[in-house]
Amino acid sequence: MSFKKFNIYDGVRVSEKVLSFSIIVGLGALAILIIIGSRAGFTVNFNTGDTVVAEQRLRYGDTVKEPQTPTREGYVFDGWYADSARTVKYDFENKTLNDDMTLYAAWHKADTAVNAEINEEKGAD
Repeated sequence: MSFKKFNIYDGVRVSEKVLSFSIIVGLGALAILIIIGSRAGFTVNFNTGDTVVAEQRLRYGDTVKEPQTPTREGYVFDGWYADSARTVKYDFENKTLNDDMTLYAAWHKADTAVNAEINEEKGAD
């Protein structure tokens, strides 16, 4: 079986077999670099509705660090959730990161009667 010869540069000849092998190895190396690069770091965003919480850049397998509790006028913070419907509470201690993600803050309206009563007990005007 004979392979075609290609002139790469003036006087340099490469067989079709060597050229094909080089392309395959190059594509394999590129695929590995893409996989490694995608696992190098992920971004965690925090959606609170109105309070700004800094995003976190973490590596594959790291755990997300729970940010300071956000505040919102007239509301009480109920925790961070993994879904926008706020049905799956996020486990900061045991869950590891394997992709970009957004965590969602849950809130409930503050009971103004209870707050007024607390302020009255403290002697606030």
